[in-house]
Amino acid sequence: MNGYLLSFIFYLLLFEEMYVFEACVRGDACILEVGRADIVKALTERGLYADLNTLCDEVLHAAAAAGIGADAIDDVLMVGGSTLLPEVHAQIAERFGRGRVRAWQPFEAVAYGASVFAADRFSQSDFIVHDYAFVTYDAATHEPQYTVIVPKGTRIPTPPDLWKKQLVPTCARGQPETTFVLVIHELGESEPDERRFAWDAGGQPHKLGGESGTSERVIVPLNAANPTFGTLKPPHLPSDREPRLEISFGVSSDRWLIATVVDLRARQTLMTEEPVVRLL
Repeated sequence: MNGYLLSFIFYLLLFEEMYVFEACVRGDACILEVGRADIVKALTERGLYADLNTLCDEVLHAAAAAGIGADAIDDVLMVGGSTLLPEVHAQIAERFGRGRVRAWQPFEAVAYGASVFAADRFSQSDFIVHDYAFVTYDAATHEPQYTVIVPKGTRIPTPPDLWKKQLVPTCARGQPETTFVLVIHELGESEPDERRFAWDAGGQPHKLGGESGTSERVIVPLNAANPTFGTLKPPHLPSDREPRLEISFGVSSDRWLIATVVDLRARQTLMTEEPVVRLL
Protein backbone atom coordinates (compact mmCIF):
# COMPACT_ATOMS: atom_id res chain seq x y z
CA MET A 1 0.00 0.00 0.00
CA ASN A 2 1.53 3.27 -1.10
CA GLY A 3 0.72 6.43 0.80
CA TYR A 4 0.51 9.92 -0.59
CA LEU A 5 2.18 13.02 0.84
CA LEU A 6 0.54 16.36 0.11
CA SER A 7 3.24 19.02 -0.26
CA PHE A 8 2.48 22.69 -0.72
CA ILE A 9 4.27 26.03 -0.30
CA PHE A 10 2.88 29.51 0.29
CA TYR A 11 4.74 32.61 -0.88
CA LEU A 12 3.79 35.64 1.19
CA LEU A 13 4.73 39.27 0.65
CA LEU A 14 5.21 41.42 3.71
CA PHE A 15 2.10 43.54 4.12
CA GLU A 16 3.85 46.91 3.97
CA GLU A 17 5.45 46.01 0.65
CA MET A 18 2.48 44.48 -1.08
CA TYR A 19 1.50 47.76 -2.72
CA VAL A 20 4.85 49.57 -2.78
CA PHE A 21 5.94 49.71 -6.40
CA GLU A 22 9.28 51.18 -5.44
CA ALA A 23 10.19 48.06 -3.46
CA CYS A 24 9.65 45.91 -6.51
CA VAL A 25 11.71 48.27 -8.65
CA ARG A 26 14.54 48.24 -6.12
CA GLY A 27 14.44 44.44 -6.08
CA ASP A 28 14.40 44.27 -2.28
CA ALA A 29 10.81 43.15 -1.78
CA CYS A 30 10.88 40.35 0.82
CA ILE A 31 9.37 36.94 0.15
CA LEU A 32 8.55 34.61 3.03
CA GLU A 33 8.54 30.90 2.17
CA VAL A 34 6.22 28.74 4.30
CA GLY A 35 6.05 24.95 4.03
CA ARG A 36 3.69 22.36 5.50
CA ALA A 37 5.93 21.66 8.50
CA ASP A 38 5.94 25.38 9.32
CA ILE A 39 2.15 25.48 9.25
CA VAL A 40 1.84 22.41 11.50
CA LYS A 41 4.36 23.96 13.92
CA ALA A 42 2.47 27.27 14.00
CA LEU A 43 -0.91 25.59 14.50
CA THR A 44 0.53 23.42 17.27
CA GLU A 45 2.01 26.44 19.06
CA ARG A 46 -1.27 28.32 18.68
CA GLY A 47 -3.10 25.42 20.28
CA LEU A 48 -5.33 24.39 17.38
CA TYR A 49 -4.81 20.64 17.82
CA ALA A 50 -5.13 20.84 21.60
CA ASP A 51 -8.36 22.84 21.24
CA LEU A 52 -9.66 20.33 18.71
CA ASN A 53 -8.99 17.48 21.12
CA THR A 54 -10.72 19.40 23.93
CA LEU A 55 -13.76 20.01 21.74
CA CYS A 56 -13.95 16.29 20.97
CA ASP A 57 -13.85 15.58 24.71
CA GLU A 58 -16.70 18.04 25.29
CA VAL A 59 -18.81 16.49 22.52
CA LEU A 60 -18.28 12.99 23.91
CA HIS A 61 -19.04 14.20 27.42
CA ALA A 62 -22.31 15.79 26.26
CA ALA A 63 -23.20 12.63 24.34
CA ALA A 64 -22.48 10.48 27.41
CA ALA A 65 -24.73 12.73 29.51
CA ALA A 66 -27.49 12.03 27.00
CA GLY A 67 -26.89 8.29 27.24
CA ILE A 68 -24.92 8.00 24.00
CA GLY A 69 -21.57 6.23 24.29
CA ALA A 70 -18.61 6.78 22.00
CA ASP A 71 -19.20 3.39 20.38
CA ALA A 72 -22.72 4.44 19.41
CA ILE A 73 -21.45 7.23 17.12
CA ASP A 74 -21.81 5.95 13.58
CA ASP A 75 -20.45 8.88 11.58
CA VAL A 76 -18.34 11.98 12.12
CA LEU A 77 -19.04 14.53 9.39
CA MET A 78 -16.30 17.03 8.56
CA VAL A 79 -17.20 20.13 6.53
CA GLY A 80 -15.71 23.56 6.07
CA GLY A 81 -12.37 24.67 4.66
CA SER A 82 -10.66 24.39 8.03
CA THR A 83 -10.97 20.60 7.83
CA LEU A 84 -8.36 20.78 5.05
CA LEU A 85 -5.72 22.18 7.39
CA PRO A 86 -2.77 19.81 7.93
CA GLU A 87 -3.33 17.03 10.48
CA VAL A 88 -6.95 17.98 11.26
CA HIS A 89 -8.51 15.05 9.40
CA ALA A 90 -5.80 12.69 10.69
CA GLN A 91 -6.43 13.73 14.30
CA ILE A 92 -10.19 13.17 14.01
CA ALA A 93 -9.64 9.84 12.24
CA GLU A 94 -7.28 8.71 14.99
CA ARG A 95 -9.81 9.72 17.62
CA PHE A 96 -12.93 8.14 16.11
CA GLY A 97 -11.54 5.64 13.58
CA ARG A 98 -11.03 6.20 9.86
CA GLY A 99 -14.12 4.19 8.96
CA ARG A 100 -16.45 6.60 10.79
CA VAL A 101 -15.08 9.89 9.44
CA ARG A 102 -17.08 11.31 6.54
CA ALA A 103 -16.09 14.30 4.40
CA TRP A 104 -17.80 15.57 1.27
CA GLN A 105 -17.36 18.86 -0.60
CA PRO A 106 -15.95 20.79 2.39
CA PHE A 107 -16.41 24.23 0.81
CA GLU A 108 -19.95 23.71 -0.50
CA ALA A 109 -21.54 21.30 1.98
CA VAL A 110 -23.00 23.89 4.36
CA ALA A 111 -24.35 26.12 1.56
CA TYR A 112 -25.71 23.07 -0.25
CA GLY A 113 -27.44 21.80 2.87
CA ALA A 114 -28.89 25.22 3.68
CA SER A 115 -30.25 25.56 0.15
CA VAL A 116 -31.84 22.12 0.21
CA PHE A 117 -33.35 22.78 3.63
CA ALA A 118 -34.69 26.20 2.57
CA ALA A 119 -36.28 24.66 -0.50
CA ASP A 120 -37.87 21.96 1.68
CA ARG A 121 -36.23 19.33 -0.50
CA PHE A 122 -34.29 17.44 2.15
CA SER A 123 -33.93 13.71 1.66
CA GLN A 124 -31.36 11.11 2.56
CA SER A 125 -28.76 10.42 -0.11
CA ASP A 126 -29.59 7.09 -1.70
CA PHE A 127 -26.43 6.56 -3.73
CA ILE A 128 -22.79 5.71 -3.06
CA VAL A 129 -20.28 8.54 -3.53
CA HIS A 130 -16.98 6.67 -4.06
CA ASP A 131 -15.84 3.48 -5.73
CA TYR A 132 -15.22 0.60 -3.32
CA ALA A 133 -12.93 -2.28 -4.15
CA PHE A 134 -12.15 -5.73 -2.86
CA VAL A 135 -8.40 -6.38 -2.77
CA THR A 136 -6.94 -9.64 -4.06
CA TYR A 137 -3.35 -10.56 -4.89
CA ASP A 138 -1.85 -11.75 -8.15
CA ALA A 139 -0.83 -15.40 -7.83
CA ALA A 140 2.50 -14.85 -9.64
CA THR A 141 3.63 -11.37 -8.52
CA HIS A 142 1.66 -11.09 -5.26
CA GLU A 143 0.88 -7.48 -6.24
CA PRO A 144 -2.45 -6.11 -4.93
CA GLN A 145 -5.32 -5.94 -7.38
CA TYR A 146 -8.32 -3.69 -6.74
CA THR A 147 -11.59 -4.99 -8.13
CA VAL A 148 -14.45 -2.50 -7.86
CA ILE A 149 -17.40 -4.20 -6.20
CA VAL A 150 -19.55 -1.10 -5.59
CA PRO A 151 -19.09 1.66 -8.18
CA LYS A 152 -19.82 5.26 -7.30
CA GLY A 153 -23.36 6.28 -8.16
CA THR A 154 -24.79 2.90 -7.10
CA ARG A 155 -28.33 3.31 -5.79
CA ILE A 156 -29.02 1.74 -2.42
CA PRO A 157 -30.17 -0.64 -1.13
CA THR A 158 -28.88 -3.18 -3.62
CA PRO A 159 -29.48 -6.91 -4.01
CA PRO A 160 -27.17 -8.94 -1.75
CA ASP A 161 -25.41 -10.24 -4.86
CA LEU A 162 -24.69 -6.90 -6.54
CA TRP A 163 -21.17 -8.30 -7.10
CA LYS A 164 -20.68 -12.07 -7.15
CA LYS A 165 -17.68 -14.18 -8.17
CA GLN A 166 -15.91 -17.46 -7.48
CA LEU A 167 -12.32 -17.05 -6.27
CA VAL A 168 -9.24 -19.21 -5.82
CA PRO A 169 -7.14 -18.57 -2.66
CA THR A 170 -3.64 -17.44 -3.70
CA CYS A 171 -1.68 -19.33 -1.01
CA ALA A 172 0.88 -16.53 -1.32
CA ARG A 173 3.42 -18.13 1.03
CA GLY A 174 3.27 -21.48 -0.71
CA GLN A 175 1.52 -22.98 2.29
CA PRO A 176 -2.04 -24.31 2.58
CA GLU A 177 -4.49 -21.45 3.09
CA THR A 178 -6.47 -21.76 6.30
CA THR A 179 -8.31 -18.40 6.30
CA PHE A 180 -9.85 -15.92 3.92
CA VAL A 181 -9.78 -12.18 4.53
CA LEU A 182 -12.11 -9.50 3.18
CA VAL A 183 -10.25 -6.17 2.96
CA ILE A 184 -12.15 -3.27 1.41
CA HIS A 185 -10.59 -0.11 -0.04
CA GLU A 186 -12.15 3.24 -0.88
CA LEU A 187 -11.04 4.63 -4.24
CA GLY A 188 -11.07 8.38 -4.81
CA GLU A 189 -10.75 9.38 -8.46
CA SER A 190 -10.92 12.68 -10.28
CA GLU A 191 -13.73 13.89 -12.51
CA PRO A 192 -12.82 16.32 -15.34
CA ASP A 193 -15.56 18.86 -14.58
CA GLU A 194 -16.08 18.36 -10.84
CA ARG A 195 -13.90 19.32 -7.91
CA ARG A 196 -13.64 16.68 -5.20
CA PHE A 197 -11.52 16.08 -2.14
CA ALA A 198 -10.28 12.72 -0.93
CA TRP A 199 -8.22 11.83 2.13
CA ASP A 200 -5.49 9.21 1.97
CA ALA A 201 -4.63 6.67 4.67
CA GLY A 202 -2.45 9.26 6.43
CA GLY A 203 -5.29 11.79 6.59
CA GLN A 204 -3.84 14.12 3.95
CA PRO A 205 -6.37 15.81 1.63
CA HIS A 206 -6.07 15.58 -2.15
CA LYS A 207 -7.92 17.80 -4.60
CA LEU A 208 -9.18 15.68 -7.45
CA GLY A 209 -10.48 17.09 -10.72
CA GLY A 210 -11.71 20.59 -11.39
CA GLU A 211 -9.42 23.54 -11.97
CA SER A 212 -5.81 22.82 -10.88
CA GLY A 213 -6.85 19.45 -9.46
CA THR A 214 -4.83 16.28 -9.98
CA SER A 215 -5.85 13.09 -11.78
CA GLU A 216 -4.37 10.71 -9.23
CA ARG A 217 -6.20 7.84 -7.58
CA VAL A 218 -6.35 7.89 -3.79
CA ILE A 219 -6.66 4.40 -2.29
CA VAL A 220 -7.64 4.07 1.38
CA PRO A 221 -7.91 0.73 3.22
CA LEU A 222 -11.04 0.87 5.38
CA ASN A 223 -10.75 -2.28 7.46
CA ALA A 224 -7.15 -3.46 7.05
CA ALA A 225 -6.54 -3.17 10.79
CA ASN A 226 -9.69 -5.16 11.61
CA PRO A 227 -10.65 -7.18 8.54
CA THR A 228 -13.55 -9.57 8.19
CA PHE A 229 -12.24 -13.12 7.95
CA GLY A 230 -13.24 -16.76 8.15
CA THR A 231 -11.71 -20.25 8.34
CA LEU A 232 -11.29 -22.79 5.57
CA LYS A 233 -11.84 -26.40 6.62
CA PRO A 234 -10.05 -28.30 5.22
CA PRO A 235 -7.28 -25.84 4.24
CA HIS A 236 -6.92 -24.92 0.57
CA LEU A 237 -3.80 -26.45 -1.02
CA PRO A 238 -1.49 -24.37 -3.27
CA SER A 239 -1.77 -27.01 -6.00
CA ASP A 240 -5.57 -26.74 -6.08
CA ARG A 241 -6.52 -24.15 -8.73
CA GLU A 242 -10.23 -24.84 -8.60
CA PRO A 243 -12.47 -22.04 -7.25
CA ARG A 244 -12.87 -22.48 -3.50
CA LEU A 245 -14.99 -19.50 -2.43
CA GLU A 246 -18.07 -17.86 -3.86
CA ILE A 247 -18.28 -14.29 -2.54
CA SER A 248 -21.20 -11.90 -2.94
CA PHE A 249 -21.33 -8.24 -1.94
CA GLY A 250 -24.30 -5.92 -1.61
CA VAL A 251 -25.18 -2.67 0.16
CA SER A 252 -27.90 -2.36 2.79
CA SER A 253 -30.30 0.58 3.16
CA ASP A 254 -28.12 2.07 5.92
CA ARG A 255 -25.02 1.94 3.66
CA TRP A 256 -23.36 -1.15 5.12
CA LEU A 257 -21.42 -3.32 2.69
CA ILE A 258 -22.68 -6.84 3.34
CA ALA A 259 -20.92 -10.06 2.36
CA THR A 260 -22.05 -13.64 1.77
CA VAL A 261 -19.32 -16.29 1.52
CA VAL A 262 -19.82 -19.91 0.46
CA ASP A 263 -17.12 -22.59 0.73
CA LEU A 264 -17.65 -24.49 -2.52
CA ARG A 265 -15.57 -27.48 -1.49
CA ALA A 266 -17.14 -27.93 1.94
CA ARG A 267 -20.55 -26.91 0.56
CA GLN A 268 -20.99 -24.65 3.56
CA THR A 269 -22.13 -21.04 3.89
CA LEU A 270 -19.55 -19.24 6.01
CA MET A 271 -21.23 -15.81 6.04
CA THR A 272 -24.71 -14.60 5.22
CA GLU A 273 -25.12 -10.87 4.49
CA GLU A 274 -22.62 -10.01 7.22
CA PRO A 275 -21.77 -6.27 7.61
CA VAL A 276 -18.15 -5.52 6.62
CA VAL A 277 -17.70 -1.71 6.44
CA ARG A 278 -19.99 1.30 6.13
CA LEU A 279 -19.78 3.17 2.84
CA LEU A 280 -20.03 6.87 2.01
